[in-house]
Amino acid sequence: MAESIAFIDDQFVPVSEAKISIMEPTFTKSDVVYDTLSSCKGYIFRIDDHLQRFEASYSAMQLAPPYSVDDIRHIVAECIVRSEFEDTCVTLMATRGPFLDLADRDIRKCKNGLMAVCVPYYWVLGKDKQTSGVNMVITENQRVPVG
Repeated sequence: MAESIAFIDDQFVPVSEAKISIMEPTFTKSDVVYDTLSSCKGYIFRIDDHLQRFEASYSAMQLAPPYSVDDIRHIVAECIVRSEFEDTCVTLMATRGPFLDLADRDIRKCKNGLMAVCVPYYWVLGKDKQTSGVNMVITENQRVPVG
């Protein structure tokens, strides 16, 4: 039976079992970089472009997930296979991770991590907007890197 899958703490689990500490800067400070990929019938749309952008983004934020880009590619594919959904959205998150010592909250000393969440594909806009189009604004503001 198809179900949403997460990759967290080096393992694949149902999304309902994926958890992080409320003390993690990922949660308390929104200290995370993400990118969302989509797949259709097992084909991952522009995965190389997504992974290149994801790597550039987490590097700019001085994050170093404990996986190579090739490892991340395999994690994305495995999430899709395990989910058993025909069409998916997979969100990758490079996280600051937990403090190694709660008495020393220097974010440069956190254990950086990687999470992935695979859910059934969803349309952000309804069918009417897909055919007629929408007006959008894209901000030029960029988040300031740590350090």
